Amino acid sequence: MYLDLLPVFVALAAGWLWRRHAPGGVDAAHMAQALNMLMIYLTGPALIFAIMSRASLNLELMVIPAAGYVCSLGGLLLAAAAYRFAGQRLGLSPQGRGAMLLAAGFANGSIALPVVVSLFGHEGMPVVFAYDLIATTLLIWTVGVAVAARHAEGANRVSLGREILRLPPAWAVFAALAVNLLGLPVPDRVVTTLRYVGDAGIPLMVFVVGLSLRLGALRRLGAAVPALLIRQVAGPALGLAFAYAFGLRGETLAVLGVAMASACPAVGVILCHRYRLDTELYGAALTASILIYLVLAPLYRSLLMG
Repeated sequence: MYLDLLPVFVALAAGWLWRRHAPGGVDAAHMAQALNMLMIYLTGPALIFAIMSRASLNLELMVIPAAGYVCSLGGLLLAAAAYRFAGQRLGLSPQGRGAMLLAAGFANGSIALPVVVSLFGHEGMPVVFAYDLIATTLLIWTVGVAVAARHAEGANRVSLGREILRLPPAWAVFAALAVNLLGLPVPDRVVTTLRYVGDAGIPLMVFVVGLSLRLGALRRLGAAVPALLIRQVAGPALGLAFAYAFGLRGETLAVLGVAMASACPAVGVILCHRYRLDTELYGAALTASILIYLVLAPLYRSLLMG
């Protein structure tokens, strides 16, 4: 089953190798910035609109983001309790605890989407979009920012509404849902073109994640273990229990589980920098969670599909 993830492994390794060798003198930071802008402003919105405008809007699609809130908020509460009792023993500063709360509470859609496509095909994409954009993105720019600010006194604040409205993928979700709910026809040729543009972003997402891998940061991994257990096991368990109670079964539940167990979000690095949290510790959690996720994702599929 891990052979299904071979394209993901290759793209991830390519990003890591680029970080180490910087071909053509283009370093990882500049490459990641350029590709992130390309995905945020072009490939991401194109793919989201193409998929969500044709998605079947039913009870399942409403349960998915609700389960995402349970996963993230439940994970944050578990992490807050864990690091309240273990933080001093681990020698963590308030900035370190804040970084670990961000690592535990939110998933990484950039790696979840390619993994889901590899394991389930394109049919799983609406589930990932509903989970990532309606739940995770909104939560990380509201609750996540509040958590970061709470652990970094005196840091600059941001306008949450402005941050969300500046995300073209969010506009693509709103537009696609409006078109879908109103029953407005979208020509097949338009959808095909948007899919052609959007699909190009799927391997780029993994490549950019590879650019962020910092194996040297793993020396601080011990302090991140509680966050990783919550991020990739306990939090998803809460979300899946909620989804199961509300009727999700089969492949939809499996896709949701794989998405929920994803790595720590790359945007957490931005918040750590902005609010002067422990960026190195967050980097250790991010790197480890990506590697763990590639092992866990097929296991989640097998468990939930069985």
